[in-house]
Amino acid sequence: MRATIAIRSLAAALTAAVVLLAVGLSAVMLPASAQTFDRQAMVAGWLTETILPLHQDFAAEAADLEDAALAFAADPAEQTLEAFQSAWIDAVMAFERISVFSLQRVMPLLTQIDGTAVSIENIEDQIALREPGSIDADFVGALGSSSKGLPALEYLLFAGSLEGLQADRNRIDYAVAAAVDIRKVADALVVEWTPGTDGYYGDKFMSDTLEITSVRSMVSMVTNELFSAIQAIGSEHLGGPLGLSSGGEIQPELVESPYSGTSVRRMTANIGTVRRMFEGSDDMPGMADYLDFIGARLEDRPLSDVVMARIAAVETALSAITEPLSEALVHDPAAVKAAYEEVMALLQLAKSDVANQLGITITFGDSDGD
Repeated sequence: MRATIAIRSLAAALTAAVVLLAVGLSAVMLPASAQTFDRQAMVAGWLTETILPLHQDFAAEAADLEDAALAFAADPAEQTLEAFQSAWIDAVMAFERISVFSLQRVMPLLTQIDGTAVSIENIEDQIALREPGSIDADFVGALGSSSKGLPALEYLLFAGSLEGLQADRNRIDYAVAAAVDIRKVADALVVEWTPGTDGYYGDKFMSDTLEITSVRSMVSMVTNELFSAIQAIGSEHLGGPLGLSSGGEIQPELVESPYSGTSVRRMTANIGTVRRMFEGSDDMPGMADYLDFIGARLEDRPLSDVVMARIAAVETALSAITEPLSEALVHDPAAVKAAYEEVMALLQLAKSDVANQLGITITFGDSDGD
């Protein structure tokens, strides 16, 4: 994907600023007080202050998930099952915070963790047909994405009963193997985003020479993924179950994470990363900093303030939905519809005003990269 860069004509005395502005968001500013742009600040901040730490957090949660799985296998009881389930919830929330960084080279790893709807039939066939003791992480890791990862483990932990797990050692082995495989993939993701490792993904976007096209590519890809995450929440995770694409008939069976009842929490975690990337921090200029620098406004307000207010409105609307979402759709559809409308309002703002000001071409689902 390529960013569309708007060339702004300024006075001759600001020639240096013109050159930087010409690369749009890839020439990212430092905080407004610095009154300058730093092409490295935004991308370096994304890589080291957000992307890597969030992946490290997920790897830590995945390690805890593996420990909980092994503890349950050693003593399959109510207490260890509850700990296993709790570890799964912590891991899936951490995953939601990194899932927005689905850039092309790491996308295959992410899809191994949560890439498609779970195939209950395939999982049950493997459990029924495999010889006892033959199900391990290597076996599960070689299966298709519909038979492993967080969705498969959710099914095994939440859809059945403790007695069902206790009665079938293959079922326990499958759950443990899925957890171990998730931890392995999580570790591989950290390697991809850790500076100094062989094949560090950030090297594609950062170098001593700092090629402008590479920085622009990173900004464009990440921004598109953030906007795509907003669209997925609205269209798929809320709009789909609301039946907005199927004649208006509510379809609770389409909710994400139906067995654990964590759909709304997952969406909230996802939006949290959108907020973090937009808002920035003391150590990382965000998109809001750039919008403030160029003086972007909407209806006499700073555009950054409008966006932050929209993000807050989405978070508030999501918090008004009582989990599980499948029941809220039946008993309080108005709350779900209100959240959907807030998400779509944020999406419209992002795709029009924000994208235009950032000089970004919207190309959802098409991430360039190696």
